[in-house]
Amino acid sequence: MKFRSARGFTDRPAPWTRWPKAPFDGLYPGEEAFDALIEPLREDGWIIDVRSSREYEFDVDGERRPAVYGFLALPDGLALQDAPERLRAATAGWEQPFTWLPLAEAAGDADVVARQREQTEEFALY
Repeated sequence: MKFRSARGFTDRPAPWTRWPKAPFDGLYPGEEAFDALIEPLREDGWIIDVRSSREYEFDVDGERRPAVYGFLALPDGLALQDAPERLRAATAGWEQPFTWLPLAEAAGDADVVARQREQTEEFALY
């Protein structure tokens, strides 16, 4: 059996099994800040799959702003409930919105869900 990966097809399944891909969407914080988010996550076994191009933007207060969206998957062994807190801590200083609403909903993180649902509707994310 062949499995699809970001680099094509492989004989090995993806390194996560407990949680399927979950989308993220929001303002792009710049290369340095984004790398500071994704590099430690990848080192810990997260899968980060950016799908947006450099042309992806949306309006914030009447101004077109660079944005980013894609998917993430948790590594085996990470509790689903711990993932939103890890993302929240890593993006705390970022200009908002930056959301991972489906993951927050699955984890039952009511505070994050309420805030991100509002942002998702306001900025037409996902």
